[in-house]
Amino acid sequence: CCKKSGVWFVECFPSSGANWAATIHRAAGESRSRLYVALRGVEGRCTPSALEALRAMYEAVGRAAPRLEAIPLYDGWEASPPVDEIECAVAARVPAVAGFESARLVLAESSSPVVFDDAEAAAEHDGVAVGGTFDRLHAGHRLLLAASALSCRARLYVGVTSDKLLANKALAHLLEPFDRRAQNVVDFVRRLKPQLDVNISALVDPKAPPKAATLADITGLVVSRETLPGARRVDEMRAQAGITPPLDLIVVGLVAADAASDDKLSSSQLREEDASRRESSSGASPL
Repeated sequence: CCKKSGVWFVECFPSSGANWAATIHRAAGESRSRLYVALRGVEGRCTPSALEALRAMYEAVGRAAPRLEAIPLYDGWEASPPVDEIECAVAARVPAVAGFESARLVLAESSSPVVFDDAEAAAEHDGVAVGGTFDRLHAGHRLLLAASALSCRARLYVGVTSDKLLANKALAHLLEPFDRRAQNVVDFVRRLKPQLDVNISALVDPKAPPKAATLADITGLVVSRETLPGARRVDEMRAQAGITPPLDLIVVGLVAADAASDDKLSSSQLREEDASRRESSSGASPL
């Protein structure tokens, strides 16, 4: 009943089973513009369990619709999806979608809520940094930014790679310009956590220390597993500059490109897809 609707709302219970991720995958494949995911049992605290729930959520989204804007909602947070946007709601129980009078309702399979350890350490910082290219904002980028917002109480510093540093990237002519990439980041973070102050800076010199190495206000740094060695070097720069304490390195997992491969989802793959699409529509070879 909800085929190819614009905005979806999904309620799910992260657990050891795959049903909840399959529900997200289905909704992501049907939504045309945005997906809100209520992660029941996941509090708005940046714990290892919450980060794993986010990773699984964005991997499910990425395998169905890599570029779809997916917004996680947590227990105990005031943030909620604007009900007038919702066109289709998928829930384990009807009360979860009360107020969505205009939404078509699909009941998902109910599953037991995950039990989180109340003693599990949470990363909480006033100043958090994260960096990336953020071309064709996809599920992997959104996971990184969602983890950053989850761990941040006040100021989020986002380093966005400058156009100059990307000149030698594959299919560089298809890269989104810096201003668009930066604005896409700001828009997404504001949907995630509107109260955050988002500070965007251009990464223009690979040899220059990033803000996380020079600002004492930054105490948390969000990175993917593959960039952890670089994060440790940033922490060394910080120590050499006499800035304490050491950074809290918040590490998120990678989002796989598809179920048949362990390769990570990447902007390069999406540019290749766009190039092939242009070639097919024009009948010409890609530049």
